[in-house]
Amino acid sequence: MKVKPGNKFFMFGCMYIFLVTGAIVLMTSSILTYLMEHYSLRYDQGGLLLSFLAAGSVLSNYLSGPISNKIGRKLTMTLSAVFYLVGYAGLTLMPPLWALQALLFLTGLGWGAFNNLVNFLVALVSGGSSGKILLTHSSYSFGAFLAPLLVGLFLSFGLSWQLPTGILAVMSFLLIGVILLMPIPEIHQNKAHQKRPANLKFLKNWKFYLYMSLLFVYVGTETGFNSFLVSYLKDARGYLDTDAQFLLSAFWVCFIIGRLAVAVLSKKLNKQTFLLMEGLFALIGAIVLIGTGIPIILSVSVVVIGLALASFYGMVLANASGLLIESSVVSGLMMSLGGLGATIVPYLIGVFSNTGGILVGMTFLAGVTALLFVLGLVNILFARPEKEPGNL
Repeated sequence: MKVKPGNKFFMFGCMYIFLVTGAIVLMTSSILTYLMEHYSLRYDQGGLLLSFLAAGSVLSNYLSGPISNKIGRKLTMTLSAVFYLVGYAGLTLMPPLWALQALLFLTGLGWGAFNNLVNFLVALVSGGSSGKILLTHSSYSFGAFLAPLLVGLFLSFGLSWQLPTGILAVMSFLLIGVILLMPIPEIHQNKAHQKRPANLKFLKNWKFYLYMSLLFVYVGTETGFNSFLVSYLKDARGYLDTDAQFLLSAFWVCFIIGRLAVAVLSKKLNKQTFLLMEGLFALIGAIVLIGTGIPIILSVSVVVIGLALASFYGMVLANASGLLIESSVVSGLMMSLGGLGATIVPYLIGVFSNTGGILVGMTFLAGVTALLFVLGLVNILFARPEKEPGNL
């Protein structure tokens, strides 16, 4: 099926997928502190829970491309929505720890497949439009904003934090219907094409590894803030549960604002300069966050970090769109290896926090954030923009 660039239901479907994905990923981070309390986990063990989620994402980021080529994109995405439903319906029931880890891994499989295929499909249908990519990512931000907001609201009314996870299970059920109804371009290959070996020339291009490194550091940084901001505010700065959750929601409000603004202004922005400035302001915000206990300054630093990180992922994909649209296998490899940041960084934050306290863990995260600026500097100094959209 060929999908026209202006197909509204296609964009609605992609945006709803990312809305649910953002809500699920941030819900897992928002309830981490309560999962740690319920299962009597240390910081490093809590970080390991998130690593199970991220490990599933990394695996399916890579495998979803080849699998979708075999069984079709619609079926692959439908199965991913089923993984969401089973994962979060099971999590709501608070199963034994080993089952919780398995359910988070299953949920991660859905996350990675959607991350790869939706980014690929939006780039394919829109011709690599950074505006359409960032608009889709704004839906992820809105879902991410809703998750801690729902947790905070339910807690403020004296209700269980498990109820919002049930809501996401229902949203995942609805997602299955949306995917079955939305138009999804499929691959139609003849036998000669099927026998043709994959083009691996991109592996010789150093920019592929630069963009992959940027994704690795960004995903690790974002996941680190998502996962440990609430614990940091509660344990190191004395915030109440509800206040910490609402500040995490504010963090994602900044993502929404930043991504929508960049989607509108994308044609006027120098992508390389913008990446560098995003890395710089994220680093400044992280340094301020760990360096003060004054509530108003803490809030401002969270806002600065949110705005700085808002469009980083989308900008990297927009720069790499000429390569990504060639094959979902290429995008899967870049995103899966880049996505290792979501597995490694939260676990290391947990290890440092368990050893020296949450402030030490957040200091490590600030160091990771500094790499965004360093890689952005490499990008602007050595990665020349290409004249042809198909090259990187």
